[in-house]
Amino acid sequence: NYHSFFAAYVTEGPQVMRRICHYAMSSLLLSHGDVVFSKGESPSHPKMFFVVKGTCEYTGSPGEPMLVNEKQCVAEAVLWTRWTHQGTLTAITDVKLAALDAKTFQEISDRFKDTASFDPKLY
Repeated sequence: NYHSFFAAYVTEGPQVMRRICHYAMSSLLLSHGDVVFSKGESPSHPKMFFVVKGTCEYTGSPGEPMLVNEKQCVAEAVLWTRWTHQGTLTAITDVKLAALDAKTFQEISDRFKDTASFDPKLY
């Protein structure tokens, strides 16, 4: 379940993705019951999250909670728009997340105009 956008970006703009990995990524370790974000929250430092290890539960409304497992991601919308979370993400096991800082991602992506064959804005 790799993300198709990032798979394409690493192929078309490896120099951009290298900078994103070095400057826009961080790790987050969680224990059972830790809340990553809550429904209605508008994050001041928006991040997209990738589950590296463990399992989280995403509870939105309406409907049943969804499991978010390894190699899955949540909150991608923060990369493209001002965002208010529509649900709550909670660790249900010990979890390692990779967090992509949306503002840093946008700043780095904006700086590279020579990747003419790949424009993130078209995604």
